Order: sequence, then structure tokens, then C-alpha cells
Amino acid sequence: MDKLKILITFCSNTGNTEKVANSMKDGLKDHDVDIIPVKDVDPKTLNSYDIVFLGSGVYASRIDISAVTLIKKAGPDLPAKFVYFCTHASLKLYQEPFKRITKIIKEHNCEIIGEFDCVGENLGIPLDTQLAML
Repeated sequence: MDKLKILITFCSNTGNTEKVANSMKDGLKDHDVDIIPVKDVDPKTLNSYDIVFLGSGVYASRIDISAVTLIKKAGPDLPAKFVYFCTHASLKLYQEPFKRITKIIKEHNCEIIGEFDCVGENLGIPLDTQLAML
């Protein structure tokens, strides 16, 4: 298998999405993987990667605005392939959090090759409330 050049970039307010990003990097150890917070990524470098893994926590059914801004700024410099990942608290309100940027990505003929989501650690939410969310 050829080694792929992969960027894992993420927004993480509580640390949950960053944990997932680091686990993904561990699982991709046979490839050339950079892991960089979204706020530190130069949009013009995205097309130097074979695949970009883009992750965010989901807040009020939306991903972090900095991820949207990154994709908008990259425009024609987007890579050919994307993977989305997100963490969220609600099992109902996280549906289609990447909807806003999927349109932009597809306008540039990029392919979304995978998606992953998981419930994050719900800091400050009582256990009985967390269990009711399942």
C-alpha cells in the first residue's frame, strides 16, 4: 500500500474532538499524518494532502465556524478527498452538522469518503440526564 499524505484537522472546545483526532492519527501510523488544529492550518496548503480529516464538536447542530471559514478560504485549493468526524452531546441534534461545508466541497469536485461521529464526554451534565439522552 502506498503511503498517503493525510491532514487531521479539528476544532475542539472541550477536548473530546481532539482525543478522537489523536486516536485517528494512531490508527493511521503507516501513513504520513499531520495533526493540526483548524485555527493553525493555512488554507492554501490543503491541496498538498491526499486526504483531509476534518473534525469538530457539534454545538446547536452546527460545527465550529472556524472549520467553515477554513473550507471557504481554501476554495480551489481543496484536496480531492475528505473525511468528516464529530463529537456531540445529543443523539438527535448532531444530524448533518457538515451540511454547510458539504456544498462547498462538492462544488470543487471533492469526494467525501467517510464520516464518523461519537458522543463526547458530557462535562457538567448529570449522569441521569446523560443516560436519558441514549
